[in-house]
Amino acid sequence: MQQQAHGSRNARGALRRVGTGLLAAAALAVLSATTQAGAVPRSGQRATAAAAASLDWPAYLRDAVHSSAIFTDPAVTTSNAASLTRRWQFLADAATKSGQPARRFDASPTVVAGRVYIGSRTGIFYVLDATTGAVVWRKQLDFGTTVDCAPKGILGTATVAKDPVDGVLTVYVPGAHYLYALNAATGAQRWRRAVGPATAAATDTYENWSSPTVAGGRVFMGMTSKCDTNLIRGGVVSVNQHTGALQHTWYDVAAGHVGGSVWASMASDGTNVWVPTGNPDPSGTTLDDTYSIVRLAAATLVRQDAFQVRSPQGADLDFGSSPSLFTATVGGVSTQMVAACNKNGVFYALRRMSLAAGPVWSRQVGDVGGTHNGACLPSPAVDSHLGRLLVASNSTTIGGVAVAGGLRALSPATGAVLWERALPCLPNGTPTVNGQVVAVSMYSCPTGTSPSVQLFAESDGHPLGSLPASAPVFAQPVFASGKVFVAAEDGTLTAYGP
Repeated sequence: MQQQAHGSRNARGALRRVGTGLLAAAALAVLSATTQAGAVPRSGQRATAAAAASLDWPAYLRDAVHSSAIFTDPAVTTSNAASLTRRWQFLADAATKSGQPARRFDASPTVVAGRVYIGSRTGIFYVLDATTGAVVWRKQLDFGTTVDCAPKGILGTATVAKDPVDGVLTVYVPGAHYLYALNAATGAQRWRRAVGPATAAATDTYENWSSPTVAGGRVFMGMTSKCDTNLIRGGVVSVNQHTGALQHTWYDVAAGHVGGSVWASMASDGTNVWVPTGNPDPSGTTLDDTYSIVRLAAATLVRQDAFQVRSPQGADLDFGSSPSLFTATVGGVSTQMVAACNKNGVFYALRRMSLAAGPVWSRQVGDVGGTHNGACLPSPAVDSHLGRLLVASNSTTIGGVAVAGGLRALSPATGAVLWERALPCLPNGTPTVNGQVVAVSMYSCPTGTSPSVQLFAESDGHPLGSLPASAPVFAQPVFASGKVFVAAEDGTLTAYGP
């Protein structure tokens, strides 16, 4: 039930338009820092800022459309992937407070303007120098309580974005129950907002499993129970990006019901928000909008449309995968699409604005989720250059052989398999692509197999090597600033480079 898909989607036109806008925003943020210091930016400075932004990874799955792709950082290639070396390694602080969880990285790193941003289960949020790994600043955030179940600390990935009003580069960080806006340069708190009721009882029962989605001057967060022993009424909140004021709330189950936690993160084009919903109350009698992908109006969070997988009431077969937006040519027509994997192992691709019509196509990419075979949690990475979706899954069958995990390149238009490769371990994080290389994190490995990040050629899937990890890797590996950043569950963050 409670899994975060740390762990993409847009083919040519839509992805390039949205992606370019995000890169421009990051470039403006760099320029803003210059102008605030009293200097007038020149054309050369603008070019430098834009070039720096093109090497950034500013959000969970890189952007609000969840592309998980970067095509402007050519440092890691098919030629040098096998010979990448460790440039630096950072170890998070150990727990020192009563009830504080142990150090552990479930969140993925975000990288902007030469700095790496990441939160630990201890509730400590770090900003590091991307070149050296040195700590720029750290800040203790809330990590939860031991009242309802074990505290979880920081699980979600931060977004780094320019404030839409004053232009200050800001980090939007999910603590255990609170969402924070921090000054990216200093760590100073700009605002704090509880996700769910701002009460002691809610602190005990709510947890921010999802990562913030920032789009159109709003921040969207899922409402989720801390654990399965005390369910809450799931849904989505939107808050003002500049002030943190609560704007709207949408619930996926009726008043008086519980369940439907939104474990994964929303995708947005600025006008609409696509929400992956969790499973219902197993002791209830209605599904409401659980087991679904739901489209909401971004400005109001009013429900527009939905697609639902009709699973049994007590099944743990929800959407733990964050949806991704992309464009595909379907029947000769350019079609806006959204896709996500359900824990039943089926990857669903739907028309973005017509969810109720059902899938354009679907493909069984993993086994039905269970205790011993994991669940399909990764989102797809969208290779808009080669025109394919890179989809990782839990246990599956490839070439007639049962394997711990699979990686497939699928046609965005039909779901046809372009190539497929067996993985040595179960992946929980989303693959990352950079135009040449696919990186996939290994989480749960059979006895005798060590955790790692596996590297493959995007063109045909041939193996390029692997990056060693000292513990299971739940987080998405990130290409940025000429490196690959790998966050592991023992609290280490490692930068690999050519």
